[in-house]
Amino acid sequence: MENNLINEQNQKNQNRSQTKQVIVRMTEQEFAKFNSLVSKSELSKSEYLRRAVFGNKIIIIDGIDLLVPELKRIGNNLNQITRNLDAGVYTATMIDDVGLIKEELNVVWQLLRQLVAGRA
Repeated sequence: MENNLINEQNQKNQNRSQTKQVIVRMTEQEFAKFNSLVSKSELSKSEYLRRAVFGNKIIIIDGIDLLVPELKRIGNNLNQITRNLDAGVYTATMIDDVGLIKEELNVVWQLLRQLVAGRA
């Protein structure tokens, strides 16, 4: 899978004729801020600058990475319940499990709303 991503990126780079280079001078503070923003965005410095120059949104939400494992766990629980139902296995605890998952999703949505609101 990682090779596919690398190949796609190489293909994109080959389709572009990016022959021009820009050199920017910054103060130590500006450079530290720039590096911090690039790091949080998980983009390359070049891609970050391209997006900034061409007006594309660069969305950075601190704390969003904390929700990903929780969402994966909830998804795994739903998949287990679905597999059991598809196999004809039905237990009374499944209804309770679905109720718990619904509550957990509500908590995750509330956290996500708080993170997004804190960004605005």
